[in-house]
Amino acid sequence: MFTDEEAAVYDRQIRLWGIHAQQKIRSADVLVIGLSGVATEVVKNLVLSGINSITLVDNELVTDLDMLSNLFTRNQVGSSRADAVQKYVQELNPRVMVKVKNCSPAEYYQTSTIDLNKVCNSLSIPFFSAWAFGSFSMVFCDLGLKHGANDKIFIQFDQVIKQKSFVPKDTKIAKRKLEKIRKYKSVFLIFLTMYRYHEKNGNFPNVKTEDDTQLLSKELQQLETELVEELNNTLTDDIKWNSLDGWHSKIWGQFAFTTSIVGGFMSQDIIRSVTKENIDFNFFFHRIQCETEIEMQNHVKALRKELFQNRGYDPMARPVLNYTHSMNVSLYLDINYIKKLDIQTNVLESEGWIRLTWVDENLKWKAADFGGLNDIRVSVDEVFRPDITIINAVETENVLRTSTHSDLILWNTANKIDLGSFVDNPEWEVIDSKCEYKLHMYFEGASYPEVIYYLTIERKVTIYRYTVYFPVLCALLINLMTLFLDIRTTLRFHLSSLSFITLLLIILYLAFKLGFGALGTPNVVKYLGQMIVLVSTTLVWSSFAVSFSRSSFEVPTTVMRAIEPVQHWLVSNDIEAVQLTNTDPEDQLKPSTTGNNKRNQSASSTNLIVIQVIDKLIFVLFSILTIALHN
Repeated sequence: MFTDEEAAVYDRQIRLWGIHAQQKIRSADVLVIGLSGVATEVVKNLVLSGINSITLVDNELVTDLDMLSNLFTRNQVGSSRADAVQKYVQELNPRVMVKVKNCSPAEYYQTSTIDLNKVCNSLSIPFFSAWAFGSFSMVFCDLGLKHGANDKIFIQFDQVIKQKSFVPKDTKIAKRKLEKIRKYKSVFLIFLTMYRYHEKNGNFPNVKTEDDTQLLSKELQQLETELVEELNNTLTDDIKWNSLDGWHSKIWGQFAFTTSIVGGFMSQDIIRSVTKENIDFNFFFHRIQCETEIEMQNHVKALRKELFQNRGYDPMARPVLNYTHSMNVSLYLDINYIKKLDIQTNVLESEGWIRLTWVDENLKWKAADFGGLNDIRVSVDEVFRPDITIINAVETENVLRTSTHSDLILWNTANKIDLGSFVDNPEWEVIDSKCEYKLHMYFEGASYPEVIYYLTIERKVTIYRYTVYFPVLCALLINLMTLFLDIRTTLRFHLSSLSFITLLLIILYLAFKLGFGALGTPNVVKYLGQMIVLVSTTLVWSSFAVSFSRSSFEVPTTVMRAIEPVQHWLVSNDIEAVQLTNTDPEDQLKPSTTGNNKRNQSASSTNLIVIQVIDKLIFVLFSILTIALHN
């Protein structure tokens, strides 16, 4: 029975498989011989499940290779593996009794695990064995003759090792097992080679230096060659065994991701055997990579030979089985980045992809016949391609095509183009984009389609705010301010000239920056040109107003009466003072008693009033034009 504390700790497990199953787990005693990466993962999982006791048998020390598994750390190098694992798992669940025996595993079996398996089988003690080499792993299970699953027919492990045969006495099982080996024969050959090495040397390959790796690789290759000859001479089925290349350098160490998965599956099945749950396997392989890289390459070669040689594929023929059928092509434009906008030539240079998708009915295959291959990479000249090109592209380059087993062709073309949309650019912002399809007709009633992409972009306000906008704004304000100054002051003409020169320099800077031969005219250049015209008009008006104010021309009485209602708003009340202030000193010394001088002074005052009224009207007009033209 469980205590309240144990019931609380194992509550989730009890809810999963029930109280009776947990009681069986609680009474289980487990012996673990050898603490490799897979074994330590199994020990951790079994201790967490709440077994009664577990005994660890190992006399090895922690080495650098053990760092590839889960439980060992760098500061444990040189210490006992069994003691290190005991300390770790005891902290995880102190309710489980963890025993350690620092002795050689050979004390528990004479020559190999096969002897130990026979003893366990005769006593109906579940026996599990697991190995992992690099990315390859294997699990063996024998639940004993009296287990609940003993109605199944199993292949004896010793027969596999000694006879290299998968032909059991029952013919029904034979075919099923042969099909399983057909699928995993590459991994099976690798493990047979490893066991042959163990049988010869008493241990599995273990490297410490680069020289050891080279020597062990040569020895494994020699053992593999011998095994291939034995298998081909012994087996009578249609499975042909061939040597594999490249795996000898990929079996060193036990990686954490491999041992975690294999140890997890193995722990699950150990618990199922303890609780008398039925297990559907006796001998199986668990491999992280479904097919070796060598076999995958062979499948690719076989598929390419089938598609392009055996079938007589013609890349110049339209890929349809019936020539009366049409072929649909989907066109996609993906712009990743804008590299350069040349205002002079009106070319937008960008980087992106044009994706073309169509169906090639001549490139179909069954994935199951070629190792599960769903797609392959092919050269652009090997398959049919539609007659599609970018007529105004700066540069194009064909890079890659992909053919899938369902006859779908994907062709990615790297391009530098002048159309499309793009992902955020520090200088330009997308305003609008659209696509247009046109059908063009040419001689003899033939036609060709055209797809046009339109992209509207706007320059982001960056340095132009300080080099263009602010100076232009100041120049325009100064120009408008001059209309409030007296016409007889030289300051008015100087300020207008300053505004004109400022705008002229800015527009020359932009012309040099953007190019005098630009096909398109930017809006800012158009606006500056219009403002220069207004400032020039101000200078012309100022010159005319000075001459008009000094003339003896008398303004008609009707004009004076027309502007009389707005004089107190638009005309300064201190005209006489302004006039006296601006009169030449020599004129002040002359006697002004003659009638002509009085008439001239009266006409001058009248002219000043008219000029001031016109100044205010021009100010209003220029202000409206400045704002309106900007918008």
